[in-house]
Amino acid sequence: ALLFIAAVFLASANMQTASLVLLPEVPGTGWPQIQSPDLPLFIWILGSLALGVVVGAFGALVEQARLRRGLRRSEKEKAKLSAELGQVQEELDRCRRECDDVRGQLEQLRAEQAASAADDGATASEAAPEETPAASAGES
Repeated sequence: ALLFIAAVFLASANMQTASLVLLPEVPGTGWPQIQSPDLPLFIWILGSLALGVVVGAFGALVEQARLRRGLRRSEKEKAKLSAELGQVQEELDRCRRECDDVRGQLEQLRAEQAASAADDGATASEAAPEETPAASAGES
């Protein structure tokens, strides 16, 4: 509403006619001077403002299209990377389970070796006292 009031004041203050020279006459080229029709000055001013709004809107539209295209590209890349992350996490979980299984087997083997070493030690200590008296008796 405030812009409309400003436009009315502008129009009432600038009622004289004016012509816009689009291409000035350049000496020696032979090109004629191109001049627009005579219109009130407020029409030239408001027309240039309207043209600026249209050009600005077109620029904003182009920029928005570029940003949306980039957003779509980023969304596709995000989906691709998310799927890849899921695969890597599954692989990591599989490796962790496999590592836990190997640790369990290693602990079981160590326990078996410790038990067998303890059994071998107990068997050797039982066998050693029996042989010692016989060896001692043989020496006497």
